[in-house]
Amino acid sequence: MDDEGKQTAYTEGMVIQHCATCHNPAMENKKLNSLTRAAHARCKRCHKKVVEESGTAGPIGKCSGCHIFAEGE
Repeated sequence: MDDEGKQTAYTEGMVIQHCATCHNPAMENKKLNSLTRAAHARCKRCHKKVVEESGTAGPIGKCSGCHIFAEGE
């Protein structure tokens, strides 16, 4: 996040923290104060685009619909 609290793109050398460092019940933004809410807020735009282009909503309902895990993970 930048100094104004807006999401920024990754740049070389940026410190990466666990998502829950910010996205937890203590977060002031109630739309993003859980991992689920944050992920869904980020995914909605893409799902909406898929619906507009193909008439289907894309992966819904299961984490594995979006998160493809390698064998053994």
